[in-house]
Amino acid sequence: MSGSAAYTFAVVCEAAADLRLAADLADRILCQEVKWIDPENLDLYRQWRGLELTDSNLEWHWVYRLAKKQNLRAHGHFRGEPGVLDAALTRKALLLFAKSRHPPDAIILSCDTDDKEERRRGLEQARSASQWPFAIILAVAHTKRECWVLAGSILALSQRRVCLLSSDVSLGSIPACRLRSLQQPRRMLCGTQSVFWIASWPVVRTVKRIAGRPVI
Repeated sequence: MSGSAAYTFAVVCEAAADLRLAADLADRILCQEVKWIDPENLDLYRQWRGLELTDSNLEWHWVYRLAKKQNLRAHGHFRGEPGVLDAALTRKALLLFAKSRHPPDAIILSCDTDDKEERRRGLEQARSASQWPFAIILAVAHTKRECWVLAGSILALSQRRVCLLSSDVSLGSIPACRLRSLQQPRRMLCGTQSVFWIASWPVVRTVKRIAGRPVI
């Protein structure tokens, strides 16, 4: 482990907004589930990073250029299977971290499916293809990250009632109450429970495992 925090978590995502969402969800669950973490001193326990310790995150569209610069190749099959959508890209991202000067303790791979569920399978293929020196956590939003944002608004529904009712006037109904039928442009599928499990609970298990604590 390197840096001032006890554990370093790298995030591969599409943009800064995805980093904020995945990290905030994970931090919230860490503070709730890991009793020995003091929320006021959270930065002592974990550091969010990119390829280098000083980077905030690694964006997917940077991976090809960085892998080419380091002459990293990701051709071939994945445990005897041909790679599906994003499998090769994900393998290149993981190779970049594996060969970095200070590999992280865990990596969160965050992306939207864009209504293409094989994208999740591609990430899973790359994760299981090798014995990586870090834990790998998938944070896959189906179909869009915006689904997670709307799902989170349910938790603060009473505090945001005025705002939601205002949006009801223009949209025809309260968005947070009909997440499964929204169109933007395709049908969005999401749920509050799956949001927190995908984005955060594996982080809790990773911290407990690294620290030698029992995982419930």
